[in-house]
Amino acid sequence: MPFLSSFLWGLLLVSFSLLSILYIVMLPTKNAPEEMTFFYYILVVPQSIKITSAIGLVGLLILIPIYFRTRLNKPGQLTFGEDKIIITGNGIDITMNSKLMDKIFINDLKNSKRELKHKLQIALQPKYGKQVIFQLKDYSDSDPFIATLGNLKNVEFAFYDDNVPTLHHDE
Repeated sequence: MPFLSSFLWGLLLVSFSLLSILYIVMLPTKNAPEEMTFFYYILVVPQSIKITSAIGLVGLLILIPIYFRTRLNKPGQLTFGEDKIIITGNGIDITMNSKLMDKIFINDLKNSKRELKHKLQIALQPKYGKQVIFQLKDYSDSDPFIATLGNLKNVEFAFYDDNVPTLHHDE
């Protein structure tokens, strides 16, 4: 799923860029009356830019709901074994060897005003392989969860790191 959401994010940027071309071409009419803007669009804007911007608009309208659908959080269960971390759920089956864990980021998520959102995000960074990022369902489970993580050996912890990869949840 991360590949799909990354691909869709790229397509969204392309669609937005195509739509931005029309905005740039229409900048001379920024302070003109609506009638002048309309005639400028009909008479001055090339047909290729009209088509390109229409493709960008349709692309945005189609891709935005699809993108946010792929970014939805999927519920899962986190289990700590003797030497492994297991995350299972609907369409999720991840097993990570805790001895090969390099770094664990623990981040209290904040909104755009830097106020706490009362959501704890964890990013598991293995020495080899892809990073796994998830949020705890219940914020009140944070203390027992961190205590359980503290039992892992040879793992570096980073608390409240602003550089931790996020799930695009700034509001």
